[in-house]
Amino acid sequence: MLVLTTQRLNLSPHDPARDAAGLAPILGDEEVMRHIGAGAMSTEAIADYLQRHADMWLNTGMGGWARRRSEDDAVLGNIFLKPVRDLPEIEVGYTLGRQHWGQGYAREALTEVVRHGRGRGIDRIVALVRPGNTRSIRLLLRCGFALEATVPIREKLLELYVI
Repeated sequence: MLVLTTQRLNLSPHDPARDAAGLAPILGDEEVMRHIGAGAMSTEAIADYLQRHADMWLNTGMGGWARRRSEDDAVLGNIFLKPVRDLPEIEVGYTLGRQHWGQGYAREALTEVVRHGRGRGIDRIVALVRPGNTRSIRLLLRCGFALEATVPIREKLLELYVI
């Protein structure tokens, strides 16, 4: 199992049985999910999402990690590194529970996942972001990503940031 660690976090590959309860309040939160996918996810959608990421690890060596706080193992959100379905790119994406916004956890996890990707020889990592997602855009810019283009993906216009 590929666990990544930072000063305050353990990032562990998605385990549907272990992660569902901790991620449900985050992935089911309308505000957290406002700019992500189709929005807040149902219990069934979360189970499917976690299983897809667990399977992705087996098939591609990439997938999603649960973000757990080291001191108490609390699930704070998730982060992933995976091939983009609609583009020949490797994408990073993330969620974080609202109560943890503004505490540096997102930057800490993103920096570690990019470092891990670089260590695997991935020279180009992208993030696809809805233009109105200003919090995520600020995070990406602080972490060294740059806006490269606006691209149509699944009937939406998304901004493509690259590092």
